[in-house]
Amino acid sequence: MTASVGTGTLVRLILRRDRVVLAGWVTAIVLVGVGTVAYYLGVFASAETRQAVFADIAGTPALLGFNGQLFGDSLDILATWRMRDLSYTLVSVMTLMTVVRHTRREEDHGRLELVGSAAIGRHAPLAAAICVAAAAGVAASLLIGLGMIGLGLDPAGALAFAAAASATGAVFAGVGAVAAQIVSTGRGALGLGATVLGLSYLLRFTADSSGATALSWVTPLGWAHQIRPFADERWAVLLLPLAAAIGLAALAHALLARRDFGAGLLPARNGPARGHTSAAWPAWRGGNSAAYSPAGPPPMRSRASSSADSSPPFRTPPKRSAQAR
Repeated sequence: MTASVGTGTLVRLILRRDRVVLAGWVTAIVLVGVGTVAYYLGVFASAETRQAVFADIAGTPALLGFNGQLFGDSLDILATWRMRDLSYTLVSVMTLMTVVRHTRREEDHGRLELVGSAAIGRHAPLAAAICVAAAAGVAASLLIGLGMIGLGLDPAGALAFAAAASATGAVFAGVGAVAAQIVSTGRGALGLGATVLGLSYLLRFTADSSGATALSWVTPLGWAHQIRPFADERWAVLLLPLAAAIGLAALAHALLARRDFGAGLLPARNGPARGHTSAAWPAWRGGNSAAYSPAGPPPMRSRASSSADSSPPFRTPPKRSAQAR
């Protein structure tokens, strides 16, 4: 039996279990993205407004940091400027959480061990989780791109945006897969992946707000912006996130083969060597201390036995002497 046998079966299982969760994620991301574009198409309808807004944004480093660089003052660029980085981040969060949920969380709860008792390869759950997460990112990104085209935006730019968002989501699906192998708990894996995503955003923010654009080339969110949808698209930049996603997925499978089931590469931290004094509070609670003793509370007696025990003992009357008679 190969290590990846049963991947298709697990993909169908994940889709059936998460049909509501993933549908909610995709719907929310699409509504936020398309709704934002539709709103700003009306705000920036006139050329004078676009030129004034472009001048204000270009002179405000904080705005450039939050939303990314502006590569022109056309209607398509300004209408999608505020939602691009938000969409990239939301897709990344969705893929990261999906992979952790169906790898490390399932392993913590013991369900992955139950699945592994069937004809399922060791690497099949990880491969299925990555496939489903990446497919959900592609679906959300393509729907936003189709919404942009429906609103009248340039199809090439909309397709470039969808490709950038999909590739970024695939990268953080790989980040979640690697994090699930490093730490031994689902909460820890999610925290590690969120830390990587936060650092990626921080580097991209610093690069765009300070003008040090070279920093944007070391972060996945920066790669998505460097594709430049609606502004002379750079299709070759897509090779960076795609290579990173493939490399992270391969690394996660290699780490999975090196660790024990239920454990992570990093050892779990032990608890404190000494317990807190509050753990011993029942021992000095007076009359209730017996209830918390290692032997347990005293056995309860029935009402009949207690009343019998509490009644005075029966005494036979003394014998009368012969003189008293």
